[in-house]
Amino acid sequence: MGAVEYELLGPLVVRRSGAPVPVGAQRQLLATLLTQPNRPMDVGGQDVRDDIEQIRELVDPHRPQGTDGALIELSDGRYMLCMERDELDLFRFEDAVAKARKLRDQDRRDEAADAYRGALKMWRGEPFAGLRGYPFEQARYRLNEQCLTVVEDLYEVELARGRHEEVLPELSAMVAQHPLRERTRAALMIALYRTGRQPQALAEYQELAALNPHPSLALKSLWARMYNFDPLLMLPVAPAAPAMQPSARPRPKSVPHLTEPAKALGGLAMSLFTCGIGAVIYFIYRAIERRRPSLLAPAAVYTAVPILTFASDDGILVAIPLAIVALVHVLVDLFMPEHRWWPRTWWPYSRKSREAGRTRDYWRRYARYNPQAVRQAGIGRPDLGRGADDGGLIDLNTAPADLLTTLPGVTPEVAARILQQRLSPPFTRPEDLETRGVVKLTAELRDHLLILPPP
Repeated sequence: MGAVEYELLGPLVVRRSGAPVPVGAQRQLLATLLTQPNRPMDVGGQDVRDDIEQIRELVDPHRPQGTDGALIELSDGRYMLCMERDELDLFRFEDAVAKARKLRDQDRRDEAADAYRGALKMWRGEPFAGLRGYPFEQARYRLNEQCLTVVEDLYEVELARGRHEEVLPELSAMVAQHPLRERTRAALMIALYRTGRQPQALAEYQELAALNPHPSLALKSLWARMYNFDPLLMLPVAPAAPAMQPSARPRPKSVPHLTEPAKALGGLAMSLFTCGIGAVIYFIYRAIERRRPSLLAPAAVYTAVPILTFASDDGILVAIPLAIVALVHVLVDLFMPEHRWWPRTWWPYSRKSREAGRTRDYWRRYARYNPQAVRQAGIGRPDLGRGADDGGLIDLNTAPADLLTTLPGVTPEVAARILQQRLSPPFTRPEDLETRGVVKLTAELRDHLLILPPP
């Protein structure tokens, strides 16, 4: 801590070496400077010079003679009160909130909740209590909004921890005090719904709609899900699982593993020492094992090796290279991965897939310029039945849970997490799924996402 500390999250207090210092008649002027700490302020120019000198003596009595110290006078007549971040309780509060949000984004919920509550304990009451005037009212409003946002963050973390019964009284009191705040109302609705009070949860929405005839789309969606008894709302969102490395595709135990050394050597010997007959047998077996008739084509081609070998004397000139090709083909098939060598995102498997990909790209580009038209066409919402071909896009901000679970890698638990995270603020880009700890963003998942701004 510095030698002088300022506390404005409540009645204004100045401390030097931990002990309160009486401010006296300069309280109003000092508080004005603290409404914009570390920023130039116009506080009256020459008319307040005597008060400025007294504030200098108060906050920086050991400054060198003839210098401004912490209270700097600028060339245009404005003043700036300078301080370190640990010298002002507002700065300490903001740093604590930033730490809590980082923990929340890492899905460390218990630690995040403790950090949020620790930050809120720094508030001792109304900011700049007892001071009146436009700069104080403006600063008070800004700081109160900042505090309420942090409280809403805390309650959403608590709901994600499954502590809906514990925070229900606090949420009810906060909604009574701030009836128009939608995030608080949504948190209260979820807490009521999870405690088996679905009618009361729906009534909370109706009460807000009576005060605000145009509630947000997110709140309307939450009401609709509760009205339809969405079971996913009953589950606290599970912590995001750590990203797992892709594992090898499991084989049925009944199918022999042909890449074992003994079988690999057997295949090579058959191909090399039987002039291609081994390759024919090998590919016929692989066609039956994999249920892929296309593998019968190389078997038919390699059948020509023994025929050419024994049909004429010159046939050996063709049979030897063809036998070598058969050998290489067997080697490649034995040791290549089970999947295709090209990533699916580079080259779709079929013409239909390529056309669907082009359709998705077209609608995403068009949504950048006219999202309203895309929304009216029902793009990303096949459940609306408007008939437009969108290539399989799903709108991340409005699609219901059953549609979200059709996305690659989205389980019902992940869908529940998406529904909660998009309440406020909505998703603006696919990367938000990872930064908010919802799910790992794969190329296949990104390819099917559409993100439209809320109407």
